[in-house]
Amino acid sequence: MSARTEPSPPADLTEVQALLTAVLRRPSPVTDDADLSARCATFVAGNERVSPAEQVDIYRRQFWMRHEDALREDYPGLIHVIGEDAWDELLRAYLEAHPPSSPTLRDLGHAMATFVDGYPDLPAGHEDLARDMARYERAFVDVFDGADPAPLSPTRLAALRPEDWERARIVLSPLVVRMRLAFPVHVLRKAVRGGETPALPGRQDVRLALFRKDLVVCFEEIDVDQLDLLDALDGGASLVEACARVAAGKSAEATERLSREVGGWFRDWASSGFIADVVVP
Repeated sequence: MSARTEPSPPADLTEVQALLTAVLRRPSPVTDDADLSARCATFVAGNERVSPAEQVDIYRRQFWMRHEDALREDYPGLIHVIGEDAWDELLRAYLEAHPPSSPTLRDLGHAMATFVDGYPDLPAGHEDLARDMARYERAFVDVFDGADPAPLSPTRLAALRPEDWERARIVLSPLVVRMRLAFPVHVLRKAVRGGETPALPGRQDVRLALFRKDLVVCFEEIDVDQLDLLDALDGGASLVEACARVAAGKSAEATERLSREVGGWFRDWASSGFIADVVVP
């Protein structure tokens, strides 16, 4: 059987597609460009109320509004941090640098955190806060929309022997994101989403686990030992190895506290879906 190929569109249709692609992504009205307005008249009829260029410009405005609404929904905290005027400028710069490339609006902000990190026109004095917020809100989208891992089998866990746990490798759920932040952006975003207009916070070391439970994205502030332990486990260390790394260099009192608390941490993490699997070599 010979391979079937998709037929090429007619030359006229290709020209129309190219024109509309260029027009829809314009930040300024089509009517501001006389040459472009004339090209629109070649393919668009217009009517008694609007010219061809004005008719095309309706769709251009809808394009920007639709994509702005999607990004507003995903980045309310960032808008609060930088303000409406700066957001309008950032939005246009972002969409020009990263025009839509996916049929789903969920992916529209895929590069926002990276873009904000290198964006030169963030409001003075709030650059680091804006970067932290963009990172957090991007992670929020990923956790909200991520695919659920296969459920952890209670029967298989119950069958593990004590010596198995010494060699076990804990596989963390892909729906758990660990973050080190310089500002409490999780608290700020929650307040903004709740309809408040909170003051911008000062610097504060924050260690955070962002996860989804019962279809709701949750956050949990964790201490440095918890974060280091999760990092070690995610790096492939066995449970015993990970605990040893975290305990290294600690006083006897701190090591004793760690050994008392680890069990409770794992119970909480298991109930919150942090653990996707337990692999025994």
